[in-house]
Amino acid sequence: MTNSDEPIPRADGGPAFPVVEPNHPTPIVLRGMTLRDYFAGQAMAGLCESAVGPGYNEAHIAAACWRLADAMLDERSQATNPLPHNH
Repeated sequence: MTNSDEPIPRADGGPAFPVVEPNHPTPIVLRGMTLRDYFAGQAMAGLCESAVGPGYNEAHIAAACWRLADAMLDERSQATNPLPHNH
């Protein structure tokens, strides 16, 4: 049972760029950043390029990036059929 004040863990999409270290005596996986971190960083790059002006500050941009990352993960978890590739 958990304390009701504890936050509910959010799915983070798993590791964005996992690496298996085969030369270790017991192969280990280095998780690195999560997919959520990666999505938020990509959103930040785009928002910082375009969201310049009065009313924007670091806190607003950071919060928007996490919301976008969470929306990407939510959409990704619901996608059953990827879009067809146009060749």
